[in-house]
Amino acid sequence: MKMLGILIAVALTLSALGGTVYAARDNLPGDTLYPVKAATEQVLMRFAGSDIARAERGLNFADRRLAEIAALAAQGRVQDLELAVEKYGNALNITMTRIEAAAARGRVAGNVTGNVTARVAEATLKHLDVLEEVYDRVPEQARPGIERAMERSVTGHHTAVAVLERAGVDVSRVPGIPKAVRERLGDRIPIPFAPGPPVGVSPGPPGNGGPPGGP
Repeated sequence: MKMLGILIAVALTLSALGGTVYAARDNLPGDTLYPVKAATEQVLMRFAGSDIARAERGLNFADRRLAEIAALAAQGRVQDLELAVEKYGNALNITMTRIEAAAARGRVAGNVTGNVTARVAEATLKHLDVLEEVYDRVPEQARPGIERAMERSVTGHHTAVAVLERAGVDVSRVPGIPKAVRERLGDRIPIPFAPGPPVGVSPGPPGNGGPPGGP
């Protein structure tokens, strides 16, 4: 009840600041109103509802963070890339945690959980394409951060494919990690198909949307 009261208070505050929230929508990490944008997304995630709804929202936020990374790189704002990379990883973590939880509670193949999981597997490959382009544009000191974002994308892709595979979905046609990424990350590339709970085995009650840190 205490948490609900806090969330309602935050939601009312954000509603009262409607114009500010709207103005913050295109802010990037390091901009004045970016904390308002981040707080708004935290509230949206808290109220998302089901595990799979939170997974979808997390993926949407990951897409936003990726766009911010690309925009910061294009503007030469290397000093702000670290925060964008961190929040990209947080958003993907939320997505994968919620997908694992949803899959453990029911059937994956042919239902909305399977569809969203397949979207994550596809989206993370597209993320890697964007990150490859960003990597080539940023100065040397910013490249380790972009590589960390790539590692998160690879982990997200492998996790999504693993969920599908454990559910008996044919993943033979799912594209693999691009060769350029595999060569760049080398032995730091996450191991594919990490073990996880079999589909149908509950991992316990759902959490509040994912790990600390927010999308």
